[in-house]
Amino acid sequence: MAKKRPRGWKSLIFNSIKSHLRKPKNLMMPVHVSVEPTNTCNAQCPVCETGKNDMKREAGRLDFANFKKLVDRIYKHTNTLFYYFMGEPFLNKHAYEMIRYARDKGIYVETCTNGDLVDPEKLLESGINKIAFQIGGVDQKTHEIYRVNSFLNKIERNLKKLIQLRKNHVNGKDLQVELGFIVMRHNESQVDKFIKWAKELNVDTYSVINPCVRNMLEGHAYLPKNKKYWFYDEE
Repeated sequence: MAKKRPRGWKSLIFNSIKSHLRKPKNLMMPVHVSVEPTNTCNAQCPVCETGKNDMKREAGRLDFANFKKLVDRIYKHTNTLFYYFMGEPFLNKHAYEMIRYARDKGIYVETCTNGDLVDPEKLLESGINKIAFQIGGVDQKTHEIYRVNSFLNKIERNLKKLIQLRKNHVNGKDLQVELGFIVMRHNESQVDKFIKWAKELNVDTYSVINPCVRNMLEGHAYLPKNKKYWFYDEE
């Protein structure tokens, strides 16, 4: 029996070729779609526009009815839904219902979170395919330098509970759990400890994330001394 091709494969190939040729006109329908559940956050990360209250647009949360309308329009050609953007997705009170709705339409769903507000039971029930927790240190003192108003003990508790519960949950085998470490000047000495901790937690994947900065002052304050973690030109 021939293997079933992923949804939207023709669009992906066609759009990728057009992108490579720098010809953005007359594209086929999108295969990967990103939605913003909210542009608010419980954390106050000092480099993030949301965290430092520097967002130029009005704060808000995605309405469930509008989300369903969107999914109903795109699901036939959409392979992957990225359920996050400029805020903490689980501040939206309908987050788990939204994920479940998209999953029931056959869409692969992944999200990224600071981890403070995740409900492991509801997350598993939602049927989500991938979730990435991102931290700022392996101890609270270091973590909160960047992840202001975020609590590592809560994140660790939620992460451990999720990993434990998925072992016996019907949706557990389809869930990929990732742990990310935002490396900065104040925590770059903890990278090895982070990797060791991630392995002990038995997450599926872990990543060391190069930091974003918006200006020279933030660069001097937060960019690691080890320039292998930069993706900026020194000029």
